[in-house]
This record gives sequence, structure tokens and C-alpha cells, in this order.
Amino acid sequence: MTNFSNIVTGIEDIIAFILIILIFFALVFYMSTFFEERMNSTIKFARTLALFVLFLSLFIPFSGYSFRLFIVSLVSNALWLSVLGTGFPFIPVLRWDLVSSFIFTLITHVLWMIELADSVISGFLALYIFVFIVWSVPFVVVISLSAIDEEAAEAHSKAHKKNHNLWTDKLKSLISWTKAFLPHSGNKYQ
Repeated sequence: MTNFSNIVTGIEDIIAFILIILIFFALVFYMSTFFEERMNSTIKFARTLALFVLFLSLFIPFSGYSFRLFIVSLVSNALWLSVLGTGFPFIPVLRWDLVSSFIFTLITHVLWMIELADSVISGFLALYIFVFIVWSVPFVVVISLSAIDEEAAEAHSKAHKKNHNLWTDKLKSLISWTKAFLPHSGNKYQ
């Protein structure tokens, strides 16, 4: 009978894991539409959250955890703050600080797993560390990046790629000045 109950428990675990993944993707989908409608508020919230998490990271050495964990968490959160402070959400996906932020987040996750496996703490504290200190800012950034309206991104890139060449502006004004003195021939089919 224990063999059958082990099989049922294994099936229940697989179904629960699949349901958790589906719920997570549903949350991401619905959060992205919410963030798309409120992008400016989301950016302000993400910057405030990143500052707060960076501030909380400063207390890691005083709580008895390793100095290596403190440095990696601090660098990870500082990189996320850098991503949020420079042109976010209209940034290239392969920008150095965005890629390094994800790498440092994964390193931070692994180091926290190793550190918490050796200590005796409550499950709620471990959940708080992973959800808030490690993954909250990356989660908001990923949802914000997926929620960017393509038309808004194109308009933003066109607005920031204006040609500021002095000669081009002078040439355009010279052509329009010359057109003003040319005789108007009208429509040649009339």
C-alpha cells in the first residue's frame, strides 16, 4: 500500500508543480497589462523598491551571514538600480548592466540557497529573503520590459535619435529658403 501512496504523492507533486508554473505565468501575463497602463508609476515604484532593497542589503553583515553574500547581494541590487536609473524601460536587452544584473541575481540566489541550507531559520524568513531581497526587483523589471508598447518604444527611439548635426539643420533651412524664391509652376496636369 505504501508503494501506491508514494505514486499518488508523486503525481500530486507533479500536478502541483505544473499548477504553480501556470499560475506564475498567468500572474506575469495579467501584471504586464497592468504595468503597461501605468508605466510611469511602475518605473517610480521599481526605483523605490530597488533603493529600499539596496538599503536592506546593507544590513546583511550585521545579521550573521557571510561577507561574500553581502557583497554579491549589494552588487546585484546596485546593478538593478543602475538599470532602472538609465533609460529604463527603453533599453536594449543585451545591455551590459542588464545582463550582469541577471547573472548576479542568479549567483545571489545560489549563495542564499547554500547559506540558508546550513542554518536553521523559519520558512517565512527564507521566503522573505528570496521573494523580497533576491527576486522582487528582477521580477518587476522583467514584467515592465515585457509590457512595453512597441509603438511607444519606437516613438521614444525616434525622439532620442534626432539628428543634431549643425550642417543638416543649415542645409534644410537653406533648401526651404531657396524654395520660397522659386517660381511656382503649379500642377503640370492643369
